[in-house]
Amino acid sequence: MKRILSLSFALLGFSLNVYSMEIINTKDRQLDIGAQAQLFGVAQNVKDPVDYDMRLYLFLKQARLNMLGRFDDYAYHFQLAFGGEEEVKDKNVSVGLLDFSVDVPISNSLRLKAGQFNVPFGRERITASKYLLFAERSIQNLAFRMGRDVGAALHGYFDNHVAATVGVFTGGGRDIPLRFIPQKLGSPLVAVRAGINKNMDKD
Repeated sequence: MKRILSLSFALLGFSLNVYSMEIINTKDRQLDIGAQAQLFGVAQNVKDPVDYDMRLYLFLKQARLNMLGRFDDYAYHFQLAFGGEEEVKDKNVSVGLLDFSVDVPISNSLRLKAGQFNVPFGRERITASKYLLFAERSIQNLAFRMGRDVGAALHGYFDNHVAATVGVFTGGGRDIPLRFIPQKLGSPLVAVRAGINKNMDKD
């Protein structure tokens, strides 16, 4: 029974979003500021003759500040991560720059995004973790973890429901390990993605 209880409460996680508080909203400009936090807990029932049997360990998995907005048709995104997400030994003072990008219109259906943002590779990876059902991504994310990188991407909607993007990135950004073969060949990291999107979400 104790083993069942231990497994039942092995992983607990949920997100708390205070997102998109409107600061400015006029015809030609918009600014939304928001925050999100994700808590993660591990519970375990152990046999301890001295202390209480139940153990509960709580962690702050994410703490982020978001700034989203536009100026005329130019959009921008700025996101910081506070403390816990950065792997800094023996310190809790890290502030990491996650996203810093601008989105410029090229035509009615085509836009250019430049800066640091998620490489458009896997659907699960480019989806913000606050919209996922669990505290962690699935196991396939370990093999296809592209993360954030510095670069530029052309993206847009075609024939109403076809979404496509092609991007060129450094291949050695914030979340992407250095790949020495592309560096020796002198070629950057190129990502191409296309699919059907019936207005389910913005991206």
